[in-house]
Amino acid sequence: MWIYLDLRKYEGKLYLNYRDLTQELEKALNTIPDKLRKLLNGVKGVNVMGLRLS
Repeated sequence: MWIYLDLRKYEGKLYLNYRDLTQELEKALNTIPDKLRKLLNGVKGVNVMGLRLS
C-alpha cells in the first residue's frame, strides 16, 4: 500500500519539521476507509527514506 503526501505547500520552506510531516501523514491516514484502517491498526511505525516515525 502506498500513501502519497502532497507536500507542495512546504516548497517555500528551507526544511520540513517533524510536526509538519506528522500532520500531513495524519491527514492522509484519516482519508483511509474504516475497514482498511482496522487492518493497519497493528502497524508500530513507518520508515520514510530514513526518517522513522514510531
